[in-house]
Parts: sequence; C-alpha cells; structure tokens
Amino acid sequence: MKKIGRLKIFYVLLRSKLRNVFGTAFLVNLSAWAVCQLNVMNSKPLTSLKIIDVDLPLVIWLVDDDPISSVMFRMESQRTGLGLQTADFVEPQSALAALRSMSEVGRFNALPCCIFLDLHMPGMTGWQFIEEMRKVSLPRGIAVFVVSSTEDQEDYARAASTPEVVSLMPKPLTAEKIKTALQTLDPAACEQTF
Repeated sequence: MKKIGRLKIFYVLLRSKLRNVFGTAFLVNLSAWAVCQLNVMNSKPLTSLKIIDVDLPLVIWLVDDDPISSVMFRMESQRTGLGLQTADFVEPQSALAALRSMSEVGRFNALPCCIFLDLHMPGMTGWQFIEEMRKVSLPRGIAVFVVSSTEDQEDYARAASTPEVVSLMPKPLTAEKIKTALQTLDPAACEQTF
C-alpha cells in the first residue's frame, strides 16, 4: 500500500512538467502505464486515478485557406491564456483526412473540441466540409463556429439551421471571440475520449 501511495504522489508531481517537456501524447501514454501498474499492484481496480484526470488542453482547429488567418488564429489562441492546443489547415481536405485518420486508429483524445471554419474556400466550401465531416465516424460531435466576412443573409440562415454550427461569427478571430465561443460549449462535449 505504501508503494502505491508513493507512485501516486510521484505521478501527480511530474504530470505538469512532463506535459511541458514531452507533450500531451507522451503524458497520455504515461497515464495509461501508471494506471496499469497501480492496478497490478493493487487487488482492486483503481478509481481515484483516472486517465481523464490528465488535464489535457482543449484542442481547437481552424480550417481557412488564408495563411494570414492561420497565423492570427495561433496568436489569438495563445492570447486567450487558456493553454489551448491548436491546429490550422489551409486545405479543408487535409482537415478531413486528419479526422478520418484519427477515427480509423482510435486516436480520439486528439479530436478537436471545436472547429473554426471559413465558408468560402477554393475546392470545398465550408458547407461541403460539414457534409463530409458528417460521414466520419466519431465518438462525439464536433462543434463548428463558422468564421466569415460574409454579409449574405442566406449564410446566416443556413448556419442557424445546421446542427453542427454553433454560430456564424465575423472575421477576424480575436482572443475574446475565441473565449466567448468556447464558453458557449457544453463542457461534457469537450471531454477527451480515450
């Protein structure tokens, strides 16, 4: 019993340092190993140390063909002070390929909590992206915030009637807009799935 207590304390103390040095993926693997080791040493399965307690950062994506928007997205995401993990895609097909890949290999802990999606992109519109995203088998829905400079009322009406779309927000994205968007989400919908 004493050995289990020391392992728990060691794990908790190192958790944040390991995330900063090695990244989230390493920390998830360490968490899984720690739970397995503690369960082997203890006759009963552990309930006090769960992988979900890893405190993974929220993952958010931007899908926008404008490279300047991508740079601004990363800067503004950092300015929120929320420790967000971001990814940006200038080609919507690349974002869909990433979603499909995560789904196929079961890497659900890396799924985004939400996607900030541009409407008008060459090759695939934001609406087509949402249609294709629906075809990917995911354990939970992904909230979409449409980001556009459109003033077309038809786009606003379509956004309101599309279940995945939380809102349509005008460009540019700012730290305040990102924070406000994240506050509208259901926390349970953003839980990381292992």
